[in-house]
Amino acid sequence: MTCKRLTMWMPASPYIQSEILFPKLETLEIQRCPQLEKVPCLQLQSVKDLKLDKVGDTQSLKMEKMKVLPQKLSYFSKLENLTVRYCENMKSIPNGLMSLKKLAVQKCPSLACIPDDLSSLNTLEIRVCPLLACIPDGLSSLRELIVIDCEGLQSLPKSLKECSSLELVCICECPLIKGPIPDLGRLEGLVKLYLINSGELMIPCLQWIPNLHSLWELKIGGFGNTPNLPKLTYPHSLRNLSLQDFPNIKFLHQQFLPSTLHSLEIFRFDELEQIPEWIGNLSSLQSLTLLHCNKLKCLLPLKHATLQALYIADCPLLTERCAKDGGYEWPHISHIPNIHIS
Repeated sequence: MTCKRLTMWMPASPYIQSEILFPKLETLEIQRCPQLEKVPCLQLQSVKDLKLDKVGDTQSLKMEKMKVLPQKLSYFSKLENLTVRYCENMKSIPNGLMSLKKLAVQKCPSLACIPDDLSSLNTLEIRVCPLLACIPDGLSSLRELIVIDCEGLQSLPKSLKECSSLELVCICECPLIKGPIPDLGRLEGLVKLYLINSGELMIPCLQWIPNLHSLWELKIGGFGNTPNLPKLTYPHSLRNLSLQDFPNIKFLHQQFLPSTLHSLEIFRFDELEQIPEWIGNLSSLQSLTLLHCNKLKCLLPLKHATLQALYIADCPLLTERCAKDGGYEWPHISHIPNIHIS
């Protein structure tokens, strides 16, 4: 439903509130209704998917006027997926969502807390919620935890280290995270881990990442102004590695990467001028991606690399140097079957 001028959806008569309407309705989406001031307290017991997108986000509407919807979500007794986006004045998600399996919240600048009774939740995704300070315990069924650009987040649930069902953890751009930091090295089923610029989480993770024996994708970076990559032992299961946000590193020292590594991404190395020799010696490496490396100009070590794909984007010095007709670096990479430069 998209109605920019809608201010009230259905009259809130006692008869309507007592009835179960749309008994077979499973998906309800309310999008781009900035003037909406009231939603009736409907007993939509069949709804499994509820999406609120840009609802009541104008200056004339305060979310408190819509308490009927956020405070009565328990009427959605079968609700499994809840998505809330661009609701500027929403301060909390109510308790009582016992059947909820996925909660996704994006760009809700007033959100300060989420429920602490989400034991059935499989996926928690929170993006750009600057007032959220903590994530509660009790997420015992969680498989995916995604927290991005939550500038006020200070703590992670202590019980996270015991959540054996976790397969994906993504915590990026949360610079105020403080201890105690849960030891995720016990999570034997973790296959994807993304940790970027997230406060006191960054240093302890170097100790427990080597214990993640099922890990096959790692994105890591944002350790401040360090001139060198931090020392890290990579799990032998690792297939994909992304190194990000090292603005002061001029040279990539030898990294002892597993022989199983298939793809490597180097992203936002502002001072890096040359690809190191050891990258050309990675016999298992099939794909190399170079992004936002402003001073990178030399790809000589790739001359004998067995790469199948090379991706280059926003590396201004390489655009001309890798030109097919006369580019200085072209002879070093021309043997690679798939080359994409932008």
